[in-house]
Amino acid sequence: MVLKSPVVIYATRVAYCCDTMRSNFETSCDLHPDPFDCPDRLVWRDAQGRFGLILHDGGSSYVQIKYRPWCGTPLDLPKSG
Repeated sequence: MVLKSPVVIYATRVAYCCDTMRSNFETSCDLHPDPFDCPDRLVWRDAQGRFGLILHDGGSSYVQIKYRPWCGTPLDLPKSG
């Protein structure tokens, strides 16, 4: 696993609550270019800005979350509407 440059979404830098959250988004796997294939990747952020826990079920499924899994603080979610 190697660290990539900071994730940029919507032309702004993503603020991370902790090193664990940052590491999960900035780490890529040489063996699994698709994050849904990598057993070490736990969290996903989709194109609409929603966060989720990856379900390693052989597909690209995830369960949407509203709180950071490591510290419990609320996530910055996109406004609906």
